[in-house]
Amino acid sequence: MQGQLFRFIQFVLLMAFNIFMVVRYGGTPGRLLLGARIVDENGRYPVIKQALIRDSFIIVNSFLAVVVSLNTEALSAIPSSLVNWSPLAADINVFLGWVVVVDCLFVAFTQRKRALHDLMARTYVVNKRRWTVI
Repeated sequence: MQGQLFRFIQFVLLMAFNIFMVVRYGGTPGRLLLGARIVDENGRYPVIKQALIRDSFIIVNSFLAVVVSLNTEALSAIPSSLVNWSPLAADINVFLGWVVVVDCLFVAFTQRKRALHDLMARTYVVNKRRWTVI
């Protein structure tokens, strides 16, 4: 049970960190090192709502992966309610994995090279040095 709680807390902290970094600094550490920023239509860093929409695929996929991974522990340690949901979570996770692939393919086929999550959140990824859309 402690392992499950630790995994859930780790998940929540990582997602909160990602949202905080996007809202406060315009990107996660890797994106910032590359000189890219995430901005809204007015050139400002996204608000919390936009950051949540932008990361929604990753948040849902990661949560389902945590539920699926709970099934790999000793069965006596997993509440029966989570064990029953694990196969469904695995199937949904596979489907959402393909949704993430399609999301990324949007970059290749949209005029301003925006992924589906950027279109949904009304955000752009720009080069900080030139402030142009990447």
